[in-house]
Amino acid sequence: HDEYLGRDIALKELLPHMGSSSGGDSEEPGTAAVPSAPSPVRFSGAVIARFLQEARITGQLEHPSIVPVYELGHRADGALYYTMKLVRGKTLSKELAQRKSLRDRLELLPRYLDLCHAIAYAHDRGVIHRDIKPDNVMIGSFGETVVIDWGLAKLKGKVDVYAAELKATAQALKEGPAAPTAQTLYGTILGTPHFMAPEQARGDIDSVDERSDVYALGAVLYMLLTGKR
Repeated sequence: HDEYLGRDIALKELLPHMGSSSGGDSEEPGTAAVPSAPSPVRFSGAVIARFLQEARITGQLEHPSIVPVYELGHRADGALYYTMKLVRGKTLSKELAQRKSLRDRLELLPRYLDLCHAIAYAHDRGVIHRDIKPDNVMIGSFGETVVIDWGLAKLKGKVDVYAAELKATAQALKEGPAAPTAQTLYGTILGTPHFMAPEQARGDIDSVDERSDVYALGAVLYMLLTGKR
């Protein structure tokens, strides 16, 4: 809750157990030791770069269908965070699941057009989303359509902070696609298979551009028309 302006907002932050660069004893995955006293939180340069890239790319996109960023900062212990508009509603994915007939799903075409306009605007600003899917489109309670989660976004002409991980993940899948770790990395780093262009699925990151997003838009439209992936 923003006490200064009296509004509820969304806050995204790096947690101490995520990507810590500490050289001490390691803990179980997903857990963090409770310190006896506050201490500075240390993250690897790669983790910080990814977080800052996400916040800055999203913050540069000023469009009615892209969630606006309000503030980027850090806490006293060094934990990074950024705040953005809190969108109340449901995802396009949940909305589609509730609409069993083509007639009902066609009512969502204006929402799909809003999505296309938002991505076209991003492309005009040199930004590739790389993870377009119904789960990343919010249908607001008052008629708004908002594209969220720009965590995998790439800014053309700039260093891609995900490059090394994208290549490593693609290679891991080629060597053993059934491995649980590879599957987890696939969804986290590369995107979502059902809505992914072939070049992105192959890990050919140098070939991923605006057309890759357009492919994903086509996959979303296919789901809207057919009711299935």
